[in-house]
Amino acid sequence: MGPMRRGGGPLIATNDRKWAQMHLKWPNFGYEVGHNRASPVFHVVELGESFACICCSTRNSTRVHENLKPSYILLDANFETKISDFGINNLISEDENPSSFHTLGSKNDAEKIAYMDPESLENGKLTTESDVYSFGVVILRLLTARPAMSVIRDVQCAMERGKLDAVLDTSAGEWPLRQAKQLANLTLRCCEKDPMDRPDLASEIGLYLSQ
Repeated sequence: MGPMRRGGGPLIATNDRKWAQMHLKWPNFGYEVGHNRASPVFHVVELGESFACICCSTRNSTRVHENLKPSYILLDANFETKISDFGINNLISEDENPSSFHTLGSKNDAEKIAYMDPESLENGKLTTESDVYSFGVVILRLLTARPAMSVIRDVQCAMERGKLDAVLDTSAGEWPLRQAKQLANLTLRCCEKDPMDRPDLASEIGLYLSQ
């Protein structure tokens, strides 16, 4: 997909008014998309690379966002990405087992539940693999603008029929179909029900998106 440009600022956002929440309808999500004529795939990939970079940014800890959804993804005027709501309590020490659990919050938040992996909903615990699942749902929504509750099923069905172009969000502009299929395949793997079947953020997702 070509090299992704990385901005110089920190990727974890602070309370700065110049950063605006991401909106999933592309006309709002990025005037820059049409303005600079960049492919929407470029912006989706850059967003994904930023998130993978954040989660793998330190050697001493694994960051667990626990509540990744579009309202915590921030964009500036240059379309650079930051992820907000990374709390200090969301750090797992490297001395702990990588699959250590964090306690799940309220299950009554319908929006939050739509981005959470099935295992977390069943056992009330969160792991780094939970963030991978949420990441997959966010990227699939950017590809299609479909509702979070149905987007995985919609994309799976479209891929099985060889009709991914039928569910891509045309308001974003022209999608290069080959790259869109690659991205859809990767993010569907992120949404596998079994956490062990999901790709690793550092060795697979981050590496793939940076190529």
